[in-house]
Amino acid sequence: MKNFEEIYSELNSVTMIITNRCNLACDYCFERSKGNKDMTVETAIEIVDKTYNKLPTPSGRFTYNLFGGEPMVNWPVVKAILDHIDEKNYNAQVGITTNMTHLTDEMLDYIDDNDVFILASIDGIKEVHDAHRVDHAGNGSFDTAIGNIKKMIDRGLAHLVEARMTVTPESAKYMYDGVKMLLDLGVNNICPIAASDLEWDAQSLKEYEENYEKVLNLYVDILNDKDNIRNINIKHVDDIIGTALEPETTDTKMCHIGNKYWLCVDWDMNIYPCHNFPTTDLDFLKEMKIGNIRTGVDETKVSDNALQAKFELDRCNGCEAKLICKSGCPFQNLTENKDFYTPTIGYCNLQRVLIRTALKFRDKLLTAENIRSRKLNVLIENLKLKKYFDTEIKDGEITDFSFRLKLDRFLELYNNLNFKGNVIPSFNQYFSSQLATLMAILMAINGKRIQIEGDEEEVNNG
Repeated sequence: MKNFEEIYSELNSVTMIITNRCNLACDYCFERSKGNKDMTVETAIEIVDKTYNKLPTPSGRFTYNLFGGEPMVNWPVVKAILDHIDEKNYNAQVGITTNMTHLTDEMLDYIDDNDVFILASIDGIKEVHDAHRVDHAGNGSFDTAIGNIKKMIDRGLAHLVEARMTVTPESAKYMYDGVKMLLDLGVNNICPIAASDLEWDAQSLKEYEENYEKVLNLYVDILNDKDNIRNINIKHVDDIIGTALEPETTDTKMCHIGNKYWLCVDWDMNIYPCHNFPTTDLDFLKEMKIGNIRTGVDETKVSDNALQAKFELDRCNGCEAKLICKSGCPFQNLTENKDFYTPTIGYCNLQRVLIRTALKFRDKLLTAENIRSRKLNVLIENLKLKKYFDTEIKDGEITDFSFRLKLDRFLELYNNLNFKGNVIPSFNQYFSSQLATLMAILMAINGKRIQIEGDEEEVNNG
């Protein structure tokens, strides 16, 4: 065992499970083991102080993600964390994943004053949401949750809330209705996620694809609306489009589960690979515990890097979704198939739907007249830079006189984009590898030229 600080010296993000209590009893919840465990204020402050790292982070700020159960039922700890970060002047962003049913005016004040990002679990229209997200008496939670989301929007906090929609095989046919309802309400950030651990038959997949197309048609209409001033973001669409367009730049990292840059810690300061593990009732998954902030860390369970997809299955060969699937969620794979890398059939089928739909809409989305989404605009900038590199540098004539001018131009464009923090990591990796090869060729050419010039000088002197 090694000291916590020794292993996690480059930490930039922490998920804190501040309670395993929840005021709802959602029927599809992955948290199989709920109880009455609460993190104390003293423990929370100790975790923040011991994990906060002043080193620069990829996002520019350290992040704390508060998770549960339902984090808001342990409000004293949430409040204490926010107060402590403010008092210490830590450069840290706090996010809370919540069902939005336990929100008070005091909580809203803190969210407003501290720019707390809210990931709100809302599954679409009332009929869909209330079918699954019920309290312990079986009552639906839609009216309360949607009312609190509206409170945030009315206070001008739309930029701090993202609606997380869990789409099931039964609710797929209502996905568009849910997205449209949330947009009409004033929600700008929407993340529809299909529950891949459930069984999807041919009909439900068809309904999912049809609704995804309707969602993207709506997205295109918004991006082409010259009068629109809202920054609408249908999450993950831009990532999928980028992958579909430029497979060479695809990042095949599955996720950051168990690496030294990100960790999950529970109410007793136990460290886990991700937020799924502390509340599981599966014994073999509990053995994945990495250690404890106070007592030490098993360094053999900590990785320097994110898990890389392997694509070793027969069904991966020739699959149209191979590049975007990244072998699925490691926790889900471990739960269902007892290894990190084997995704479920349902997951594979859903990913195929996503890539087919993205390819249908990529040109419409990328050429829209009023794109206000920063992520889409950054993607477009990276695509333009890659096009210039591929046509003028990669496929250019290296011995041509103008080649060096073109290379200088590329480096200027790249440095400007990088200065703004807008070079997508996977694109950056592509440029770096290509430039390394290019520089090796240039050095070889220059070496030969020097040798020839040396030989000529020797001949002339002779």
